[in-house]
Formats: sequence, structure tokens, C-alpha cells
Amino acid sequence: MHTHLRALLVAMALPSAAHAQTATNAVALRYRYVAGQTSRYATRTTQTMPGGAPTVTTARHEVETVRVNPDGSAQQRLRVTEMNLAGEQLPAAMRTQVASAMRGLTLQYTQDARGLVSARSAVGTVPAEVRPMLDALIESLDQMGAQLPAEPVRPGGSWHVARTLHVVPGALDMSVDVTYTLRAIQGAGEAQTATVGVSMTLSTPSGASLRGVRINGSGTATGDAVLELGRGRMGRSHSTGSMRLQMNLGGRNVDLQSTFEHDLRPESAGPARPTPAARTRR
Repeated sequence: MHTHLRALLVAMALPSAAHAQTATNAVALRYRYVAGQTSRYATRTTQTMPGGAPTVTTARHEVETVRVNPDGSAQQRLRVTEMNLAGEQLPAAMRTQVASAMRGLTLQYTQDARGLVSARSAVGTVPAEVRPMLDALIESLDQMGAQLPAEPVRPGGSWHVARTLHVVPGALDMSVDVTYTLRAIQGAGEAQTATVGVSMTLSTPSGASLRGVRINGSGTATGDAVLELGRGRMGRSHSTGSMRLQMNLGGRNVDLQSTFEHDLRPESAGPARPTPAARTRR
């Protein structure tokens, strides 16, 4: 169960698609957060193993911008409102457990104007049985949007981001290398959006193991995304990819290959609710 959820959360890393008129000058890409804004999203991830029926995960979550700090960063709050699993190979009890455990799970974190995440933590008390899923969700926050470049970029330009994803915190890591390409940018102010292409490779470090089992993992994924820079949030996204895990279990070599497709779309977004303590940076 946790392996599938982590695969889903890695897949959520890849942001989405739209086509726009292009600018020709280099632009400093930055998120401009709106205090009091709540953005709601629906996601669908299909994962398929050879010879097996696909597993489909559908979910809804919302991201609230609690406040915007003077440096342009924002305190964000993410809440999972719904998650459901469907697939012939998944026991009904597991599907029910996941749906119940994930519903209402809430995280808070700080996100700077380039999309870098820090100070992440759970809100409220988390039952022990939910902790592995919570750790996976916390770890995936860096993957839920595009990290913007430090320097200005023009359409057609690319930037590279490398990070380590703790698939099983303290036990199994995965190297994630992402190349973003700016396809188009349009609009200004709150209407400014950027369309980016995403190409990702994933790999486990040499000699990686989990509970004494050597694991060799690798994968690739591609997608594209619309970033609503002027509102400091994601737009629609779509990605496809594949993963391969090789391991030895009791002297038997196991080679698991899977493909996935992930789609994220915005739903209705709540209006910003400024308070005297909330400040939006332009």
C-alpha cells in the first residue's frame, strides 16, 4: 500500500499542460502568493503492472495560503479531502483503510517565491498507522510543483533541479533529476501564467537496500504544466512515466516494471480572505 502511495506522490511531482502565446525576453519567474486564497484540485493516477489490472487512485486536496511574508514566501496549508483506490488486486479492507486514513490529513509548510519548501509539519495529532503515509506526503511536497530558476529565462530555455527523495525516510532514498523547459509565458500581474515542459529521471543509489534486500530502481517521466504565477499556484498538469525495480527475494530475482499516468486539474478556488495580519506581496 505504502509503495503505491509513494509512487503516486512521486507522480504528483510532475506538473501540467496548456499552450500560450510566447514572450521573447528573459523573465524572472516567481510565484506571487495571495493571502487567504484556497485552491482546490482533483487528481487521477493510473498505475499498471505487466499482466495485471491497473490501479487507479483518485484524490482531492486543497491548498490554503494562510499568509504571505514580507520576503514573498508564504505559509501554506495542504489538506487531503478525499482519496480512493480502485483495482482488482487491492483488498477492499485496504481501500477502506486508505480512504479513511487520508481523509482530512493536513500539513503546513513554508514555500518561497521560487517554490522551495521548508518548515514542513503535520497539523494536529496523527495516528501511528497513518504515519508512513504522512511521511510520504511530507516528503512529496517538493515534488508537487515546479521549482523555478534563480536566473531569468526566456521561452525555450531550460533549468535543472536535482534532489533526493526519501522514499522510506531513514531507509531508502531515490535521486530525482528534473529538467524544466519554459515553453511559453503570457499575461501580467495576477493573470501571468507560464507553461513548462518537464522531463524527470529517478534512480536509487548504488547498493541501496531495504530491510536487507538489495534494490535497484530507475524510472523516467515526462509531462507539462501550467503555473499560475500571478496567483502563486498550480494550474492543470499531466504526466506519464515508467518505473523499474529489481531485487532479490530469497534467492529469486524479481524484476517489476510499471507505467503510470497522472492528471491534476484545478477545481473551484475560494476567494482570498485578507485579514489585518495577512499581506500579499506584489
